[in-house]
Amino acid sequence: MNKRIEIPRGEGYEEILDAIVARITGIEHFKHHTGCYFGNNVFEIRPYYFGECTCSRKKEFDKYLLENPHTKDCFITDLQILNDSYKKYPNYHNINKLKAERANEERRLCMIYSIPYKSGKNLNNICTCGVLSKFNVVHEAHCLQVLPNFYFKPEELKIYWYKTYFRDSYVTQELTKEKFKNIIGECLRSI
Repeated sequence: MNKRIEIPRGEGYEEILDAIVARITGIEHFKHHTGCYFGNNVFEIRPYYFGECTCSRKKEFDKYLLENPHTKDCFITDLQILNDSYKKYPNYHNINKLKAERANEERRLCMIYSIPYKSGKNLNNICTCGVLSKFNVVHEAHCLQVLPNFYFKPEELKIYWYKTYFRDSYVTQELTKEKFKNIIGECLRSI
């Protein structure tokens, strides 16, 4: 099991990673900070994967959830009800207001369940009824849901993020900004 060390957002790591994305894409100050697809013998980079499991565990997990649904008093159940209620506004004219309302509802729901709320954090896997803890989801190594968003091969350093780089992110070993600058320098020389 890899170590999970949180990387604080807004500490300058994003700007360091921008150098690689700019070199690969040719776009300076890559607006969306989602990453891009690239790999060589030194490093790999890929955007956050939004899709479903791509290994054989998906079918097993789906079958398990059908046979063992979340309880009515589970955080995931209430979050799904909240998600469904916002699906009725696909063409809402004031999307920023809708996002703010949704964030307030998520914050309220987290308070009810005594879950620390962090803006931008993925809440979709927080089960309070124990159903998820009873199924050991170990994806196959090639599954897109478990591949790191950034992988520096010489040190086997892996960075994972949610949606945009360094949002709700963690790394598999200690990483200072200085060390990261050196790693990115080595990556740039490999391109």
